[in-house]
Amino acid sequence: MSRTKIQTGISIHQLKVNFFKPGADHIDSIICLFSIIEGGNQFWTNEIALHGPEFVLDKLRKSGYDPIKFGRLIKAACSVVADEQFELIESASGSFLYPGAPGWPSTLDELAAPPIGLVVKGNVEVLTQKSLAI
Repeated sequence: MSRTKIQTGISIHQLKVNFFKPGADHIDSIICLFSIIEGGNQFWTNEIALHGPEFVLDKLRKSGYDPIKFGRLIKAACSVVADEQFELIESASGSFLYPGAPGWPSTLDELAAPPIGLVVKGNVEVLTQKSLAI
């Protein structure tokens, strides 16, 4: 397997292309998915990498995924509000990072299921230092 592939076979480039598209709607979708999906879930990592966060969030909200298997997520997707999530992070003096955004630790892209995002409090620059382990 090449160095540019994560274990699922999805290229890091494909992951970044689907994650990092400028625009409020794109970032809003990322933070909504971040708030409802447990990190490290291979299925959701693949869905977001292949289809993009806007598509996945919209499909959840329209019950496009199995309502028995994903009922809790469908309900959460229908009620989550991006602005509220940003306000919660700001009220804790935090920052929200996501793949491709400035300050995102590129080493996380090498994980089999990279996080949808990170909430960081403090000096964001330390995340890009090679000595950091997560």
